[in-house]
Amino acid sequence: RAAVVSSGPHSLPGGLAWPLPPLELRARVGRSWAGHNFLETGNRLGRTVSDLLDQAGVDRGRFRNMLDWGCGCGRLLRNLPDVFPNARFTGVDIDSDAIAWNSEHLGGLAEFQSVPDHPPSSLPARSFDFILGLSVFTHLPLELETAWLAELARLTSPGAVLFLTYHGADLISRHFTMDQALQNDQGFS
Repeated sequence: RAAVVSSGPHSLPGGLAWPLPPLELRARVGRSWAGHNFLETGNRLGRTVSDLLDQAGVDRGRFRNMLDWGCGCGRLLRNLPDVFPNARFTGVDIDSDAIAWNSEHLGGLAEFQSVPDHPPSSLPARSFDFILGLSVFTHLPLELETAWLAELARLTSPGAVLFLTYHGADLISRHFTMDQALQNDQGFS
C-alpha cells in the first residue's frame, strides 16, 4: 500500500506525484517510518548534499551520470533532480525488494539495479561522473569496504566525484549496541 505525496519536489513531470514506499521498506532505511519523516529526511539529505557541494565550489550542473549507491527505497533519490539538474540517475542497492519497488514506482526518475553484497557489480566501468553513497560504509566490515572502494573506483569516469559518508562514533553509539559496534571496529564504523 503506497500513500501518495500531493505536491512538492517529489512530483513527476506533468504533476503526477511520487508514491511513498510501503512501511516495511521505509523501516529499512531509517528509524522513523512515518511518511512525513521519510520525506523530510530525504529532502534534508538532498539539501545537505547540495549545500556541501556548493560550499566546496563544485558545479552541480556539470554532472551527467549520477549513481546513488545504496539507494534503498528512494528516500534521497527522489530529491536529487533538484541537486543535479542535468544528471541521469541510477540507483543500486543490495535490497532487491526496494529495487523492485523503485523500478515499478520511481522508474521515471532513474534506472534501478540490484547489486550483490560483494562486488563486482554488472555496471559498466567508467560510467558515472558522480557517485553518492550516504552511510553505506557504516554497515560494512573492512573487507567489504575495501572491495567496494575498488568497485566504485572502477565505475568512476575521469574527473568524477565520489561523495561517501559514514556515521561517526557518537551516532553509532546511539543506534548500535556495544557488541554490534565492536564487531565492526575494523571498518569505518
